[in-house]
Amino acid sequence: MSTTVLTSRAMDTVQTTRAAARKSALAYVGLHVFAFERAAVRVKQVRTARKAFFETLVVKGEEIETEGLKLFGKAKAEAVDTFADAKDAVLTAGDTVKTILPKAYMPKGKVARMEEEVAQLEAKLKKMSKAAPKAKTKKPAAKKTTAKKTVTKTAAPKTAPAKGAAKAQAPAAHIAYLEDARRYDVDVSEAHIKAIVTHLGIALSSQDGKFVACTDDKERDTVRDSWLVKKLGVEGVADVLDAKVVSICEAMKADRMKKRPTFYYLLAKAEGKLSAL
Repeated sequence: MSTTVLTSRAMDTVQTTRAAARKSALAYVGLHVFAFERAAVRVKQVRTARKAFFETLVVKGEEIETEGLKLFGKAKAEAVDTFADAKDAVLTAGDTVKTILPKAYMPKGKVARMEEEVAQLEAKLKKMSKAAPKAKTKKPAAKKTTAKKTVTKTAAPKTAPAKGAAKAQAPAAHIAYLEDARRYDVDVSEAHIKAIVTHLGIALSSQDGKFVACTDDKERDTVRDSWLVKKLGVEGVADVLDAKVVSICEAMKADRMKKRPTFYYLLAKAEGKLSAL
């Protein structure tokens, strides 16, 4: 084989190798370009999705903001109304206390003093009634005896009204509950407490009837059904009504023994149902 042929074959082999190497290099570069383009497309898709998601969140935020402003406006209006009602109540509280307190309650000390005075008058009357027969046996003292009889007769009518007055002014059964309710509402009306005590009646004679046990589910159900629904006429689903009862339990949490008339009064007042008592 000639040298020329060998040289020609060698050159072909080199060129073929070079072409293969060049194609490999180009394929490697093309692979990187392809990967970059795919990555760019993916990044673009992620950015688009993220932007759309962000816009969705913005819309949701605007909706919540709108609802919040509505609720705030409603709460503000209710607060204004409540303040107006409270202002009226404060302005009329003085007159209410003046017209109710003197007739509704007499301090125990004053009642005790009146009872002592009645007892003293009764003792004097007994002495005078014992002395009257002896005076009759003495003729010269007839005039004095008559005078004593007159004194006795005139004194008796004074004593009788004193007994009646003391008895009428003695604290009634509802007064103790009235004083308890005033710890939570200084403007509480005696008529409202008296109506509640009358409604409960003999139930207040027992320990269970006198107090509300907030930790007892059945007790709360009784308050809800017999007082809130049946007596006051409040309507609503059970969960909402239960929450109303629990709110009074929370308001009276400082009292380990929660008196039922006070509990019922606060519940009626919270629902605006005092007129139903």
